[in-house]
Amino acid sequence: MRLDEQVEKLRGSFSKAEEMWSDYYSFVKATVREWEFFKLDLLDELNDVKVKLEADLKSVEELNLKIELGLINEEKAKKKLEELQGEISQLRAALQKLWLNYEELTLKCLTHSSRVGLPISFSLRDLEEKRAELRKATDKGMLNEDTAQSLAKILEEQEALLMRATTKEQNLSQV
Repeated sequence: MRLDEQVEKLRGSFSKAEEMWSDYYSFVKATVREWEFFKLDLLDELNDVKVKLEADLKSVEELNLKIELGLINEEKAKKKLEELQGEISQLRAALQKLWLNYEELTLKCLTHSSRVGLPISFSLRDLEEKRAELRKATDKGMLNEDTAQSLAKILEEQEALLMRATTKEQNLSQV
């Protein structure tokens, strides 16, 4: 009788596991779909902030050059530089926050998509483009070092997930 009870308990546990898996799969699928729509808005905002920040950084360079060459009143230029530095600080903070949010959510999407076997619409080439963009932004002074390192770490994690998913796909196709 003890064996029969254990068998029934295990059947119940496996049934519960199947139900939980089904709920998890459905939830992941819905969340990934929601992310695919939302990430477009997040990317738009991220790109807008990048463009504004690049423009302000270029304006600072130009003003400093004009001051150096004596082409502009230093007093007026310094006031404008202070305004620009304030705006740059705000834009840099916004960029860092948006970029980290985007990459963290992308990593979560990849993680859960690969767990449930959903197709991943992200490639190693996309990852290399992200790394190049990160280097460019870092070189231009758009990110602080901590944020750049955090983003690089997230991109490494994304790469590891992509490599595992690719290996898994290849193994399944060979069966």
